[in-house]
Parts: sequence; structure tokens; C-alpha cells
Amino acid sequence: MNKKFGFKPQMAVDGEVLLHLYDRFGIKKMAALLDGVFAFILLDTEKKKVFVGRDTYGVKPLFKLSTDDGFLALCSEAKGLTEITHAMTSPASIEQVLPGHFEEFDLKQNGKVSSVQMEEFHCCTDGPEHAVCDSLGTLPSGFDEDTVKSNIRTLFENAVKKRLMAQRRIGCLLSGGLDSSLVAATLMKLAKEETLPYKIQTFSIGSEDSPDILAARKVAAYIGSEHHEVNFSAEEGIRAVEEVIFHLETYDITTMNIEVFISRCILHDGTVLMLPRDVWYLGFNLLTNRPSLPVVPPSRDVWYLGFNLLTNRPSLPVVPPQQRCVVSGL
Repeated sequence: MNKKFGFKPQMAVDGEVLLHLYDRFGIKKMAALLDGVFAFILLDTEKKKVFVGRDTYGVKPLFKLSTDDGFLALCSEAKGLTEITHAMTSPASIEQVLPGHFEEFDLKQNGKVSSVQMEEFHCCTDGPEHAVCDSLGTLPSGFDEDTVKSNIRTLFENAVKKRLMAQRRIGCLLSGGLDSSLVAATLMKLAKEETLPYKIQTFSIGSEDSPDILAARKVAAYIGSEHHEVNFSAEEGIRAVEEVIFHLETYDITTMNIEVFISRCILHDGTVLMLPRDVWYLGFNLLTNRPSLPVVPPSRDVWYLGFNLLTNRPSLPVVPPQQRCVVSGL
């Protein structure tokens, strides 16, 4: 972004580009040009405006507590808003900021706000505006095997390379399976090319000598990462369930990943930006024989919101039991 638009950053903080984009293009285009997962709160003290927004798929959380008389509080976790009671003269509601949208507020002299507009800046079915800043150029078209393989390789490597721009130390989750091994190996390769000043760390978790632990150990030795293993028993896993639910704010079994359990080790070792791995081609048993459904980002689905965010609002129905599972990756 800085090179594309000639911005001159004053700080070694990747979020600074938001200020330059907003100053030049305004809030809507600023949000549309962001390439990645994000949640932002932007305060314009000159125009007395507050802007909030989230990435297209709602990967980054952002909740707002608001009242009819203009009280506004924002937090990345709903639990951070539940005990706020001061300066309120009317009942408050807690809801998430809609993914792919920004909301504009006028800031009043007394510190309260009034909502001006909420607008969608990007839909997942539309091409992203930030593509103009992508160094990839135009990929070859066509569905012959060689073209598809080449495009997958190019897009995949580019996705990993983008994350190397972070000012924080980068690490990688590693289970030893195909997806996580490819991410880790590609990260190691690109880190050497970019001459990062630290060694890439990989992390795996499981019971001692479990298949994932053994496979991850082999991959880590092969790619030369600084590898860490977190072993836990079934009893420790059961004891951690309550803590996991507290931090994730959901009982959803498909969301309660063991990565939460490993996070302490990751933070302890100084790695604060993790590259995850995911199922590209729906290979998990959980996804077997699931019929396809219309593509709807889960964070914008009304049942998903009611179930996953636990807002307990009457307008959000409870998810039927038969739909409390991943269907074809959605």
C-alpha cells in the first residue's frame, strides 16, 4: 500500500496505513483496500467521527455495546462489555459489528454518539478492491490440470509471503498432516529468502507419541524449524473445556479447537503471529458425504450469530440440532 500510493510511514506499525488510506480516500475505500483479516476503530477528532469495521468474513471479532441515548463501548470480546453500567440511562444491547461493513458515528460534545450510517464495503462474491495492490498480476485462465496446479502454487505461496510483512515474530501450527506441513515448509523457504532475523518456530499438540506428534516431529526435523511440543492427557483436556468456552465465547464443538490449549506455550516462547492450517479440499471425516449448500459466510448467517455469539436475543433463533455441524466446509 505504501509503495502503491506513495505513503511515507512514520512508525513501524502495519496499522498506520489505515490513517493514510482514510485521509486520502475516505472510510469506505479505506476499508475496501485492506487485504487481510482485521477489526478497526478509527477516531477522527477533527470531524468528530467514530468509525468501526470488520473484515469480509468476520475472522477478527469486534463487539459493540450501545444504548438508545448514545452510549457506545467496543471490545474484541463480548465478555469485556457485560459489566459496563456507568453513564447509562437506558437498557444496553451487545451485538457484533457486521462483517464486511463499516459503521459511522457522530461524536457529541458529551462523549456520546449517534449512528449516521452502516454500509457494506465488500461482499465475498465481488472481486476485492485491494487486488490493484497485489503483485501477482493476472493469473492464467483455464481449467486444464497444469494451469490449475500452477495457479494454486502461486496463490498459496503469495498468501504465506504476505504474512511475512508483520513486525511481530512469526510461527506456525504443525500437525504433520498435508496442509500444515505445506504451510510450514513454505514459510521456512520464504523466511530464508526474506532473511528474517529469527528462526521460525513450529508448535504441535497432542498426547505423547500420538500420530500427529510423531508426524509433526518428522516434518519439523526435515524443514529445520525450532519445534515445540505440548503434551496433554485426556483428563487435562477435560479440565480445560470450561476455560476454552470462556475464552472463545461458544460451546460450538467445531470451533473449540485445541489451538486454544496451545496458545500459552506460543505466547511464552515469544511468537505472537501464527500461520494456521486449514482443510483445502474438505478431507476431514467431519465433512464426508455432506451435501453442498448455498455459500453464505457463517458470520453473516442469523442462526450462526444466535448460536455462536450467545447473545440470547429473541430475534435470533436457536440453531436446530441437525445444523450444528460443518456442511461442505461451511
